[in-house]
Formats: sequence, C-alpha cells, structure tokens
Amino acid sequence: MENESLPGILSSIDTLLCLHFASSTTIPTLFEICTKATHLTKRRVDQSVVEQIVGYDPTLYNVVYTGTSCNDYGLSIPSGVSLAKFGASIPHRKTRLEEKVRDTSTSYPPAKLASLVRLQKPVFVESPSKFHRHSLSVSSSPSKDRGGFGSASLSPTKRLASNLDLLPVTPTKKGGAGLDYDLDSPTDMPDSPTKSRYRTSPSKVTKLSELLSNSPKKFVLKQMPVEKGSMSLLERIKLKEKLRNEEKELHSPEKAYRERILSKMPQLYDVIYELSSSDEDLLPQFKCFSIPKIISMVQDSFTLTISEQEVKDTISELTKAIPSRIEIIEQGSILAIKVHKLNREEDLVNINESIKIN
Repeated sequence: MENESLPGILSSIDTLLCLHFASSTTIPTLFEICTKATHLTKRRVDQSVVEQIVGYDPTLYNVVYTGTSCNDYGLSIPSGVSLAKFGASIPHRKTRLEEKVRDTSTSYPPAKLASLVRLQKPVFVESPSKFHRHSLSVSSSPSKDRGGFGSASLSPTKRLASNLDLLPVTPTKKGGAGLDYDLDSPTDMPDSPTKSRYRTSPSKVTKLSELLSNSPKKFVLKQMPVEKGSMSLLERIKLKEKLRNEEKELHSPEKAYRERILSKMPQLYDVIYELSSSDEDLLPQFKCFSIPKIISMVQDSFTLTISEQEVKDTISELTKAIPSRIEIIEQGSILAIKVHKLNREEDLVNINESIKIN
C-alpha cells in the first residue's frame, strides 16, 4: 500500500475509536476496527497497515492483547488522554503523520504489534458519563511494574482496593448488626466528611429494621371518627346523586322545550286578543277560532320561526293558565278555541304567575 494513504487511514481509525468509546467502555478488537476502516476508506485495511502506521509513531495507540491467538489484539486511545482531547487532536495527528511520510530522509519500518503490547500499561477510558472504568490487563503475563494488575501475590480484594486508591476497612460487631466499621489503624484514614459514610449508629439501624419489617400493626384498619352533625359516607353519596339528577333535568331537552313554550305564552295571548277584538259582529259572550287559523296568524306575526306543534302546546298552556278565558273545543275532526271576553291586564298577570310556578 502506498504510504501517502496512511494519514487518511489514521484519521478514519481515530474517528471510529471516538465513535466507539462515546457509547462503550470496552476495547474494540483490531479486526473490528480494520473492517470498519476498510468500508470507510474504500481501501483494504488490515494488521499490516496498522503496523505501518504505528511504525512512524509507536505512541499513536494503545495495543491491547485480548485473547489466546497471536492475532487477538485490540486498539484503544493513548494512555492518559481523555476522549474529548483525543477527538480534538485528530487533525493534528493526521498532519504530523503526513510530515513523517513526506520525510524520505528517515526510514520508519513497520512495528510489530506483539512488541508494542509489552510496552503498554492498563488503559483507562473516560466515558461521557464522567465515570472512569478499568479495562482488562493488556498483557497475559504478570509484571511487577503493573502494580495490582499483574501482581500474583495480592488477593483480588486487595488488588482492587490498591487500584481504586481506597483504604481497607474491617467489619466489627459494634452496633449489634455488623454494619459498623473500624479502621485497622487510627492513622489509616484522616477525619473527613466522607468518613461518616462508613459508620451507622445503632439507633438508625433499629429504625431501618422497623421500616423494613412487615409488622401486623401496619395492616390494621382504623375507623376514622365522624364529627357530630356531619353526614355519613352513604348520605353524601345519595346527596351527590340527587344533585347530579337535578342538574341533568335542568339541562335536559324536555326542560328546554317547556321553557321555550312558556316564554311564548304572552305573545300568543296578544295574537288571540287582537283577533278577538277585531270581530265586532260576533256575540260578546264568546268567540271561536279554528286552530289552523290561529297557527297561520301566529307564524305570520312571530319574528322567529315556530312550528305547528309548538303553537298547539302553547295554546294548551294558555288554557291551563286562564281556563275561564280560553278553552279548546273539538267538533268531529275540527279543533278550535273558544275565547270568552278577555281582560288583558288581569290575564297577563295570571299568565306570568303560571310561568313562575312552572
């Protein structure tokens, strides 16, 4: 492969590592990175290409041994470099490699990955959530210069404590519940706000055990006292149901229709009053008018539309309000109203009282 294409491949591998560690803390395998870089650069990228790149600068990546085969390697960002800083340095890394590639006076032979593994230290990757995770050991053989990661003489618990920089604590029987801790030595941990989290008082332990216990007292139902003069639950339910039914009746279509009929009674009375006053040739005792004639005159005189049924229902309400003045008579199939001598002032008073009652 031409060396001029190596800076572009380096930039692609750097971008893939940034995308990987942005959502994961595991170290990707070399095969996985090479496969993705091949699709990204449209050039064949394999272990030999990576060895050519790290031959120019062995500190470009951390090479991690991830298995038992001789080709089980992983790539990670350099030690001590945060993910954000590594992403910002991608253009500078590419430019620096381009300068070394153009420098023909110095030869840079490919570096074997196996030789780089023995020089690496454990990798720490800073994830976006600001938590620091420890990766697997980068070497399959123990080494003294790796501290807790390669020391076979330390137990797993002490090895983890030494790498996390935590002071060991030993449990005691103080407090009766085994939740209180003492330090091995008074000088092992200085007095600090974080020291209090290692100690729990016996009183707090007792309260906590009471909260977590399923005591029968928690399941005893107690009757709430009822104040004098207040309604019981059943009475309140009945009252609420009664109010709901009254509200339904108040806003029902039948109620609205009846109110509309009652409101038209004074206007219909005026039509009948004018009609009875205009016929002077009839006898003064009473006068008769057919219902169809009354309906026609009412529909012509009202500004708003009114149906025949509404006129009939309004006449029926008038006969109930002033029965001595107006009554309905039926002769065969003909309906008519019999109108006696009217007194407008008295009749309107009686009509308004009937409207208020209904």
